[in-house]
Amino acid sequence: MVKSYLALLALGFQFLAWNAEGVELTKTFHFDKPVVVQSSGGVLLKIRGCRNIGDTGNPMLPVYAACFFIPTGERVDSIEVKADEGQKIAEGLNVIPMPAQLPLGSLPQEQPAAKSNVYKSTEPFPEIQARLETVQRMSGLKFAFVDIFPCQLIPASGEVIFHKEISVTIKTSLEPSTERIEKTNLSKASISRISRIVENPEDLQNIPSENTLKSGFEESDIIPYVIITNAEMAPAFENLSELKKLQGLNSEIFRVSWIDSSYSGADIQEKIRNFITYAYNNWKTRYVLLGGDEEIIPHRGLYAKVGTEIESDICSDLYYGALDGNWNSDGDSYYGEPGEEDLLPEVIVGRLPADNAAEAENSISKILSYSQNPVKGQCTKAALLGELLWTIDGENTWGGDYKDEIATGSANYGFETAGLPSYFSTTKLYERDIGFPWNETQVLPILNSGVNLVNHIGHSNQFMVMQITDSDVSLITNDGINNQYFIVYSQGCYAASFDNRDVDGNYYGEDAIAEQLITSPTGTVAFIGNSRLGWDAPGSTCGVSQFFDRQFFDALFGEEISILGDAFEDSRFDDLAFISYPAVRYTYYEMNILGDPAMPVWTKEPLPLEAAYDSVLAEGQSTFEVHVTGNGEPISGANTSLLSSSSQIISTARTDVNGLAVLAVSNPPSDKLVLTISAPNYYPVVDTIPITDASAPLPSILSMIIDDDSTGATKGDGDGHPEPSELIGLNIVLRNGGDLTLNSGEMRLISSDEYIAVVDSIYDIGKIYPGSWLIAQDALSFEVSPDIPSGHSISFDIAITSNDNEWIFPYEIPASAPACELASWSVADTIDGDGDGCIEAWEFINVDCTIENSGSIDILSPTVTLSAIDSSWAKVNKGSITLSKIPAGDSVTIDGNNLEFFIRENTPVFSRIRMRLSISGENIQTIADTLTIQTCGYGLNDSIEPGTISAWNHHSIVGFDCWHLSSSDYHSPPFSWKFGDTAQADYYNMTDNVLETPPMCLAGTSTLSFWHRMEAEASSSYPYWANDAGVVEISTDNGLSWSIITPTTGYPCRASGSNTIFLAPYARCYSGTINWREETFDLSPYSGPVRIRFHFSSDEQYGYEGWYIDDVVLTTEHITGIDDNPPGAGPMNALGGAYPNPFNPSTIIPFEIAVKDRVSIQIFDVLGRRVKTILDKTMAAGKHNVIWNGKNDSGRPMPSGVYFIRFKCGIYSANERIVLVR
Repeated sequence: MVKSYLALLALGFQFLAWNAEGVELTKTFHFDKPVVVQSSGGVLLKIRGCRNIGDTGNPMLPVYAACFFIPTGERVDSIEVKADEGQKIAEGLNVIPMPAQLPLGSLPQEQPAAKSNVYKSTEPFPEIQARLETVQRMSGLKFAFVDIFPCQLIPASGEVIFHKEISVTIKTSLEPSTERIEKTNLSKASISRISRIVENPEDLQNIPSENTLKSGFEESDIIPYVIITNAEMAPAFENLSELKKLQGLNSEIFRVSWIDSSYSGADIQEKIRNFITYAYNNWKTRYVLLGGDEEIIPHRGLYAKVGTEIESDICSDLYYGALDGNWNSDGDSYYGEPGEEDLLPEVIVGRLPADNAAEAENSISKILSYSQNPVKGQCTKAALLGELLWTIDGENTWGGDYKDEIATGSANYGFETAGLPSYFSTTKLYERDIGFPWNETQVLPILNSGVNLVNHIGHSNQFMVMQITDSDVSLITNDGINNQYFIVYSQGCYAASFDNRDVDGNYYGEDAIAEQLITSPTGTVAFIGNSRLGWDAPGSTCGVSQFFDRQFFDALFGEEISILGDAFEDSRFDDLAFISYPAVRYTYYEMNILGDPAMPVWTKEPLPLEAAYDSVLAEGQSTFEVHVTGNGEPISGANTSLLSSSSQIISTARTDVNGLAVLAVSNPPSDKLVLTISAPNYYPVVDTIPITDASAPLPSILSMIIDDDSTGATKGDGDGHPEPSELIGLNIVLRNGGDLTLNSGEMRLISSDEYIAVVDSIYDIGKIYPGSWLIAQDALSFEVSPDIPSGHSISFDIAITSNDNEWIFPYEIPASAPACELASWSVADTIDGDGDGCIEAWEFINVDCTIENSGSIDILSPTVTLSAIDSSWAKVNKGSITLSKIPAGDSVTIDGNNLEFFIRENTPVFSRIRMRLSISGENIQTIADTLTIQTCGYGLNDSIEPGTISAWNHHSIVGFDCWHLSSSDYHSPPFSWKFGDTAQADYYNMTDNVLETPPMCLAGTSTLSFWHRMEAEASSSYPYWANDAGVVEISTDNGLSWSIITPTTGYPCRASGSNTIFLAPYARCYSGTINWREETFDLSPYSGPVRIRFHFSSDEQYGYEGWYIDDVVLTTEHITGIDDNPPGAGPMNALGGAYPNPFNPSTIIPFEIAVKDRVSIQIFDVLGRRVKTILDKTMAAGKHNVIWNGKNDSGRPMPSGVYFIRFKCGIYSANERIVLVR
């Protein structure tokens, strides 16, 4: 926020008399005393309302950014500054210098030191207390931006001089008459908005605004939203144009070819800009969507310089939105040089970078879905993605530190910005926190889980952002139905380079990664990012790209600007006063919106709008009133519109503080109108309003209120939303707006909705006189089904009949219901098992699970129950847990301490054990999922025969699953595994298949070997270059992620650099012709549970015979116990193995002692607490047995679980694990 603290600085203006020489405009500022704040490498001086900034290597002193409106007809000549004498407030301070701005992803380099010529100076720095930063125009009006410096530093001594009072005088002169304007095209609302951020708002309010249409134009000629595209894609944009009209923005589509032939200009860019200027001046256009890629609507390259980095072709759409001047006043080949630019856009521009109609339809479909039907429970979900940015002299600069300023807000560097609200559910993926570089395998599940806002900082290029490459785009599965389309804001370099240029100046035929994300059918609905380099500061978060990033999220959540393009432009405006500082101009130019600039951004979970209005419009009626409320409170600023049946906007109006909008109606062109109502973070309302003859009874339902309390005949919780099993009454206000009395009327409730049962269907309304109302409480009622799904719209009609006339009023009311789902589950043996991660017989297994409620109301008293389907192999030990509730849109995780089962001792290895997890509750139907757990083996010797393969798994990642048992060829008869077609036919193209071994438990030295043969596509010229290929992979996390493992002799081939399969360019692999041979893999780096798979993929070219796998052997060390009495040894102190084990109700504990001695045998639980002392006395030499009956010292039976025998005799001690199963 630029002007958060103006109240602290307020003093009035003083104007000198107007004369031929111009005017003098003076304002005096008062500042708070600075606060000294310790920072890394020195101190910062902080003054409220001032930003800490400077040129590279110069002290970061507080700067107040002042914006002045320059009176019309004047131009700025100079400024004068008068400051008080100043007071010394400190000395010996080392004010830190402004860090250098470096491109993200640039090679690490040592940060430049503070400028010695400045820091050794004994002169005040800066020399003056204010400077003119820039003068900019908007719609012909001029604004001067002045930077004011309340503090001066004597660098050599660290002395700080503070000026509490500074006066700034702007001197102007008359500008040439050709540059003067009489009126501005800014609306009154825009002028009011700008008045809040200038120092002289009273003068801006006096400027005449062009509120009337140009001569020859009608009200319907107002076109706030203009779409520019080509002939091929124009039909695809019709749906978006219709959406804009429903949102109250009249919209029209214009073709590039028409603009090219109709408007003048040196090139197509200038012609398009001239057309946009015409639209702004004549149609009050506010938003422009460029519907096409660079080849259809080319960018205008802009010039900026950062240090020695000069970029003369910044790919920018700002040229099309900022319409004053021509951006190249000196007529050279560089646009946007300092002094030529226009940094205050009149219109807000976005771009859908589609190349064809299919891509346009993809993008538009996502916009429609996001705007009208957001996924419930996901509008308040965000993802913050931070990479390691630089490592310089052992110091890491973490993206996570940058993103934390977005997560919680920040006051760093003297300006306050809001962060994500506390009600947001935010996922953080920071390399700082996880300790290793993340990649697409970590980020894709986050994106695919359904998020609304994604904020990223890290290394990018034209083909990669967020570690997602162009080959990963198809792996984003968000469909807008199950998981939300999301908005991305990234600081990465070149990700939004929609002219397809890379950092070296090369151009490519493929679209940039941000374009692909936008035009794909899934995932991203809007992308804000850099077309060139992102700029930040190693060793700190004082990065220019970060400044813009912070201001964007402050616009959304601090200033509550809910329109995407408006929030984007606000973030630029808040940084405009610092345009001459390093990298600010560059960043200002390169940020672009890929998406709909007028798209509302969901910043809360949307709520239903409540609106009261006549359900019909009488002929000749001149106004139509709409009362809008939300959560029972009036909504101010809601947009209401009336459209004709052909989507022509008849009238628009915004609601006042009482929630009332009055729409003007005159000569509607059809027999019905469409009413639309929209407000930030509310579901839009669209309703049809019939136009009827007023010289008759004219019933209309003015309002209908849901009665679901538990008084009278109704039954429910009283929140006004239909929910499962509630009995709903309808409180109806009926009005007769006609000229005749409504006689002998009745009201009927009619519905075929499967989720409600009508209870009271008829209500006698008797007689209603013209202009009168009838209030009918609980006039009609229905009961809601207990299994109604969340979000279902209950549909019904209310029919009014009178004297053989009938009027039908259709209604759809969204139901509120819980939506229970088992989101995830996992098993572990760490609590009561042996903790090695391997699922095996004779072991207690604990179940963790996450239950998600994606519905709109809480799940009450949910009970989670675990039961065994395969009871011969498993027995439940801890079977259920009941919670108080699961809140709407939330989830709960139940840890393994609450759900546990035991795998019986006779369970074979590789057995698939099926357990059932069911969830029930007071207001949900019971749901159940089957959990399948496969036990581990400690070795594998499989010659691949029909009786041995059931433990294996195979499936397709892409295409047809080609793995099968084959007798076509083998190493040992009669079968082998084969990837390929039946017999010896060629395998399919465009497939990606895996064959997985059963789970194995590795310990110590482990080895995998197998025999294989392959015929796969490789380069005809270079056979070791693979087009189709196979590798062996291992997973240590139960298949969530996989890593390629390498045979002891290495892979013989490399994947082609241009391959289209899953392998990275030049990755090692199997391909080409391989005759039967044995391969060996050293698995000694791995321990615990693993899965191994054979992974083969084919491209779009040629198929071959395939890949055969046979005689798979996996060996590992498996310690089963230690013999305490080797053969031939004499009597020894020893604890034998208890039997039976597991046991119920008792177990025998054998032991042996060499000589007469005192013996102690005690039982402990898994927490180390002594349960039972079985023996504690002197015993004779020899073999003995004792029995534990499963009870403690108090004689109480112990529960099922793991226990430990502790045996001690002399200096000898031993322990044994036993399992009690009740």
